[in-house]
Amino acid sequence: MSDRVSSREVNKLVLKQDLGLRQLSNTTIFQKDNIFVLSPSMQNAHNWFDLRKININRFNENITKGFLLIRFFDRFLITDLAQFKKQMMPE
Repeated sequence: MSDRVSSREVNKLVLKQDLGLRQLSNTTIFQKDNIFVLSPSMQNAHNWFDLRKININRFNENITKGFLLIRFFDRFLITDLAQFKKQMMPE
């Protein structure tokens, strides 16, 4: 397994098994009922993660509660996705 693939898999079982979220295809999007979770993995020395605009655009804050849950090595960093989008990605 390549480093990219293995880093993408870090803590994914917690999301799927422990939290009962369903992954949307091969994206960083996970859902359950009216919960939308965007969960990129940050497993590099530069502390960066990838947020794709197409994935963020799938979030509809009128229908679902959104979270940005960054899998930062062996920890989780979580924030409200609507607030993050408003502050970090203005029109």
